Amino acid sequence: MADFCDPPKHLISLNECKAVILPSFPANERVVTLLDDNSIAVFIKNIESSPSWADEELLKYLGEPRLPQIVVFAAISDPDLVATCLVALQIGFEVFAVIADPDLSNAHNLLAWVRLSDNIVTVLSMKQFVTELNLVKSVSRQKSV
Repeated sequence: MADFCDPPKHLISLNECKAVILPSFPANERVVTLLDDNSIAVFIKNIESSPSWADEELLKYLGEPRLPQIVVFAAISDPDLVATCLVALQIGFEVFAVIADPDLSNAHNLLAWVRLSDNIVTVLSMKQFVTELNLVKSVSRQKSV
């Protein structure tokens, strides 16, 4: 039996997930297309907007976690990544962080990864996230047959 402090292992379903893309994540258009193709609601944070904990639009988007899981896309070096994940955790989401440029030889990046892991966030690469999407889609297809 999983401990209540274990990070989420897998996405539950595409219908029970939403996403936030921070400005530091490269190739935003490609990610938005991928999310749209899978009917995942997405919030794209502007570079000019306030930090996550003070961004009224983002906080309104997060609101009450009607959907249990959220995926946050950002560069590991972006301090707003940790902040956004922590805000989502406090609201009650299970959080997945899809990170770009995972250079853990940089002390700041390693510290960010440790903070995310310590706060029960599942950290994925883009390739791992696409694998998760495919896994969820294959399970959905099997259930509908």
